Amino acid sequence: MEHLTRQQIVLLALLVSFVSSIATGIVTVSLMDQNSPSVTQTINRVVEKTIETVSPGATTTKETIVVREDEAVTNAIAKAGKSIARVWSNDTFVGLGVILSNSGKVAVYTDNVYTNNLQADLEGGNAVSLSFVSRDPITGVSLFQAEQFADPKLARVYTPAVLANSNAIKLGQSVILILGREELSVATGIISSKNTDRIKVNALGENFDSRAILVNLLGEVIAINDGSSQNSFLPSNMLKIYATP
Repeated sequence: MEHLTRQQIVLLALLVSFVSSIATGIVTVSLMDQNSPSVTQTINRVVEKTIETVSPGATTTKETIVVREDEAVTNAIAKAGKSIARVWSNDTFVGLGVILSNSGKVAVYTDNVYTNNLQADLEGGNAVSLSFVSRDPITGVSLFQAEQFADPKLARVYTPAVLANSNAIKLGQSVILILGREELSVATGIISSKNTDRIKVNALGENFDSRAILVNLLGEVIAINDGSSQNSFLPSNMLKIYATP
């Protein structure tokens, strides 16, 4: 060793280090092969967990928010109630109407054509006059125009209902029936049958007036009663043709 140059000593040290690392690797592999599978699996899991934690974007965290059904119902009623009008002709209750536009178009199922002394009671106790526009003799849906002013500065702004896609509703789906002549009241039920022009509901509780508006738990209008019975409704997709500005 004392006759080796400095360069030879460095090279010898590197050689010894290289041989030692190879020997260490061989011993480690041999020991792992002798260990039980559980030890190897534990090591693998630790490595995988380390990679999963260190690698950005490797995992996606999803937050689940649980909403109680009673809370969903009350929120839906509050939302839909802003877009529902109780329509009167003199002292005759015409029916519950759905506001379809910011300008005040209102769709209502009616037994007859009503044109005189029309009024709509809105949420909060406001009352506005209505004018008759048209009535579809096949569906019985009448269209009215709530009072509006020509001056844009005085124009009333109404809250239109959100009309659901009635084709997307499912049998057994929970629904809310909004009804009431003097004041709004509610009942709950489920969809019992449906097709493109009628929706049937199995409602819970006492009998109710046959002028109900049907909404889902998001507060979207699904249908309006067709007047034939308290559980038969005209789908909202049939109302969309009236939902112009």
